[in-house]
Amino acid sequence: MNETRSIEARGFNQPSGDDRWISIQKKTFTNWVNEQLKSSGNKVSDLATDFSDGYKLVILMEALTSEDGCQWKKVLGPFSNRKPNKTQLRVHQMETVEFALNIMKFEKLDLTNIGASDIVDQNLKLILGVVWKLILKFQIGSSGRGPQGKTKRNLLDLVNTLLPDLGGVKNFSSDWNSGVALSALCNYCDPSMFPDWREMNDSDKLSNCRQAIQQAQSRLKVPQLITPEDMASSELDDQSGMTYISYFLADDGPVSASLLKWVQTKIPDQRVKNFGSDWRTGITLCALNNAVFPGSCPDYQSMDARDKVNNSQKAIALCSKNGIESVLIAQELSADEPSTVAIMNQVAKFQHVKPPQTKSGGRDRDSNPLPQQQSRPHLTHQNELANGGVEEEPLVKVRQAAANQNSALQSAPPPRQFSNNYSFSPSNSGGGMIHSGNTSNNNNNYQQVDKPTPSHAFTSPPPKEFSSSFDEPDNEVSSMNTQDNNLYSGNKSPIMSHRNTGRQVSNANSYSTKKFVSAINSPGSLVSPGVPQQFADNEREMDKSSNSYTSQLNSATLELDSRTTGGYRSPKGNCPAVFIGDMVKFNLSLPARTDLKDIAISVDSPSGTKQQSPVDNITRQGANKAVVSVSPNETGDHFVICSIRNKPVRGTPFEMFVLPTKDQIILQQSESATVVNTRVEYVVDCGCSVGDMISFRCVGPDNNPLNCTQQHNNATNSALQKFSFTPKLLGHYNISALFNGENVMNSPSLHTVFNPNKVHISGIKDVNVGQTITIALDLREAGPGEPEVNIVQNVMQQKVSLKSGPQMGQYIGMFKTANTGPHLAYVYLHNALVNGRPIEFNVGSGGALIKCYGMGLQKGVEDVESSFTVDASKAYKQLDNLQVTVEGANSLAKCSVQRNDNNTFTATYRPVEVGFYEVSVHADGEAVTGSPYKVKVINPRKVKCTQLYESFMDSDGQVKLELNKRFSLSFDTSNAGPGDFGAKVSGPSGNLVPCSLEKDKLLSLHTVNFMPKSRGRYEINLTLDELPIPRSPLIGVTRDNSVKNIGEITCSGRGLENPRVKEETMFTIDTSQALVPGEPEVRMSGLHGDVKVEVSKKSDTIYHATYNPYMQGMYLMHVTYADRQVPGSPFKVIVQPSVNSQSVEAFGPGLKEGVIGRPIKFGVDTRAARPGNDKSKLFHEFLARKPGGRLNARKIMPANQNSVFLLEEKWALFHSSS
Repeated sequence: MNETRSIEARGFNQPSGDDRWISIQKKTFTNWVNEQLKSSGNKVSDLATDFSDGYKLVILMEALTSEDGCQWKKVLGPFSNRKPNKTQLRVHQMETVEFALNIMKFEKLDLTNIGASDIVDQNLKLILGVVWKLILKFQIGSSGRGPQGKTKRNLLDLVNTLLPDLGGVKNFSSDWNSGVALSALCNYCDPSMFPDWREMNDSDKLSNCRQAIQQAQSRLKVPQLITPEDMASSELDDQSGMTYISYFLADDGPVSASLLKWVQTKIPDQRVKNFGSDWRTGITLCALNNAVFPGSCPDYQSMDARDKVNNSQKAIALCSKNGIESVLIAQELSADEPSTVAIMNQVAKFQHVKPPQTKSGGRDRDSNPLPQQQSRPHLTHQNELANGGVEEEPLVKVRQAAANQNSALQSAPPPRQFSNNYSFSPSNSGGGMIHSGNTSNNNNNYQQVDKPTPSHAFTSPPPKEFSSSFDEPDNEVSSMNTQDNNLYSGNKSPIMSHRNTGRQVSNANSYSTKKFVSAINSPGSLVSPGVPQQFADNEREMDKSSNSYTSQLNSATLELDSRTTGGYRSPKGNCPAVFIGDMVKFNLSLPARTDLKDIAISVDSPSGTKQQSPVDNITRQGANKAVVSVSPNETGDHFVICSIRNKPVRGTPFEMFVLPTKDQIILQQSESATVVNTRVEYVVDCGCSVGDMISFRCVGPDNNPLNCTQQHNNATNSALQKFSFTPKLLGHYNISALFNGENVMNSPSLHTVFNPNKVHISGIKDVNVGQTITIALDLREAGPGEPEVNIVQNVMQQKVSLKSGPQMGQYIGMFKTANTGPHLAYVYLHNALVNGRPIEFNVGSGGALIKCYGMGLQKGVEDVESSFTVDASKAYKQLDNLQVTVEGANSLAKCSVQRNDNNTFTATYRPVEVGFYEVSVHADGEAVTGSPYKVKVINPRKVKCTQLYESFMDSDGQVKLELNKRFSLSFDTSNAGPGDFGAKVSGPSGNLVPCSLEKDKLLSLHTVNFMPKSRGRYEINLTLDELPIPRSPLIGVTRDNSVKNIGEITCSGRGLENPRVKEETMFTIDTSQALVPGEPEVRMSGLHGDVKVEVSKKSDTIYHATYNPYMQGMYLMHVTYADRQVPGSPFKVIVQPSVNSQSVEAFGPGLKEGVIGRPIKFGVDTRAARPGNDKSKLFHEFLARKPGGRLNARKIMPANQNSVFLLEEKWALFHSSS
């Protein structure tokens, strides 16, 4: 397969030969177009014919540009949406196609060398090129101006990054024929689709492609643009393959969804939703580097989002440092519209690298301690199975405790089939302990598996989620969260971390894994619910100091002052709720000697930021009590964490939900006015979930409330709430959205309901340039609103100023136009086009308002009358001066004009030669619209067969056809005019027989070819511009050509030599040497017609053929036997005259001169003209002609005995005065 196939704007440079790839591309592009047209209810079956009138091409552009609101309408004006009819003129088709091309130019598509006529003329290859430009622009995402190769390379790079096991995909054609690559791509999107794609048989192409395409459609919602047969075909072209595969790689495609899901698990704090704008700041790529390569960018959360270029440069540098190939530069990543394909390619490269893991050696407990390190311990844990496989465990925690404890731990060998191996790098010198535990599937409680120990091994299959912790001297916690890949059965439990004992968490079951893991790595980390007391005691023993103050810290408690919440609860109902900006107070019990500076208060917000409370917000109330105040500045779940001397107090973290104020909740509406009986939807953006604290109210124009459908959209998790209603009455509706009983922003709102189809329009009509048009609009039945009128001609727009009419709801506007030609008046009510289409009118000067139509303006026949109509009914005065001229190349046709009713006329003319005529129509000295018209005149009677009909016809005038033998006829149209020659052949069953027509333009020769396949009657219809030529249709009958040799048939006699006019003559046919049975048939044909020949049988083998010719000249004598020409047939026969005209003498004065109106006298002597002694009577014909050669008189007179004639008669035509 040629990888360089592409469609250019003109020429369509493609390899010659088999054009099957064009058929594949046409089907694929047709399916793509129909995918875009689904929403409009339109469909195309053939790109060439369905786009030729321009209508569906404009509808396609509307569908493709709908996302940006069809911005081109502001410049080009809206499309009239008028469906074309069968009689639509070419000029109208050109206008519509030109409108579609103007939209493409507005969308910055390069249309060099593309014109409207190319599409109207149904140039398929050029139309495929236009569709390919649309696919590049709107499907694949390229502007279409750059080289196609770059777009192709970007997509191939992404595919190869996603599927490295394929070994390198080089094109979108032959590399996809086997179906393996497509199956692998499907499996990337959904790993359950084709897990065994690597074992597929490459040679089973069709089956692989069929299964992959069907599964992609049903499970991934990828439309079936291409058939399995075409995908498996060696003629598949890159454009077709790229169009189909692009649906997988699109911004909202299945590849993007799968890759995005992976990113969200790696960097959940970034809340990534796309591969475009969410990556422009460079921070997201830095965060991904830090997640895959821990510690490579720890400060990404503090980066300034406004410094996009520098952030992007840092992110690209991190990729290179971590061994990730960079496919982007900083300017591309930080661009306003970054390439989503390039970003997906960059991100996908992270999926195929393994972050470095710190290897640990085996140290004994008594070995020298490791030197102190700055980074936190990095712990890796693997679950080893007996068969050598490796499975990662969810959570491992390490704390370093004493200076001489082992820093590199390894579990004992597994006594059975399961073991848990841990390795870590301590961040501080000193000893430590490991705590192991698991979380329950039912109540999320943390359960210790064993006492703190440097190592631990299971003697039975371990729990589904396992955790171990190691106490560090600085109380920091290192943790690692991994996947178990369904090693054990059962649902996955939430992962809960554990730190200090003796503290409780309110509503702990509602905490998510993300919240806990985040808190573990910060001061005052969280506590897993339900920690067994004995485990708490163990930790307490570790944390105790000899200082009694430290012991008193364990009793410090933080409690909410309920008077500050107002009794509100979170949407889930699991914690108290406050309003944003409120000062929330907590009561803190603490040791008497506590310095307020030792108290630290922080609030974790939903965005991940930590809000620190200043010391001023802590007020002592007595020796053992203080009041802590916090003021949250975000909505959503918050966690208040309090510690004294870095020791978390009981009751923290404390969960509370922050609600927005009514001024922060916004009532949104897409439109302020809608059409009656159309569903209206309003959205309330609360900024966070507020549960059922939002209520809606809608009051109609009749002051009655409407039933509204409220969609909470899973209100416990969503910040958006929707409600909708369907108005039945025209008028204003009052919309209110209430939060806690009070109106939110933009509430109440007024919504208008109208009906654009009830607007009555009058006054628009055809006018002359400079004439005022008065338009009147009546909206009394259409509902409230201000109408708008725009006059459009081509790309020019004119807005009409409207004033109030005599009654409420009536409007009047007046305008003039300075340009001639067709105009469109668009009337809008609330941006809705009134009656769904514009009003068309014409502006002209005199003749511009007059229209001509009729067959006489398109084609005519020589010496046959043609006519057409001149319609001046829309002119503003009676048309008195109408001139019509019909001029050919060498003649001027006589034309007559007849006035009809209603200021219309019928023009009739008779052309006297073939060729092109120019019909000019002028009204009051000015050419009417479309004048002059070009008319072609033909004469089918002048089409001549280049062969004598008698040469291929039998005696019955039927064409002799032979089974399975090609039959050809040639016709000369050089004298018949500029018509199109046509031929159709129908067989014995009445069905059309395949027929080819070869044309030699230079010689104006047309050759008809067909081959009879069955016995019977064939009808050959021959036409010129669909008018039959002479002798059409020809009737043909097949004969059996199996007989190759009929024998020696001889013909002889005077009848084949020198017959004379009106003399009966005969010749003999001898069939004695015939090899097959049969009887002879004879037909005599000549220029003046056929001569009847009678065949009589004289013996078994001898036949006589007798005939009596009536005119002299050359004839052909056709003699056949057993349906085959006998040797020598057809015989050339020349019939001699019965008299010698050269011996006739004329005499007398009348042969020299004469007087008009008087008899002319002359004589004729025919005595010497008789052959031999022939005494038969003669009749003579006398002709008199004008000098111009035209026949004027004819007289036949009987001969006298002496064959001498005296002419004294008056010749009628000689009496004229000419």
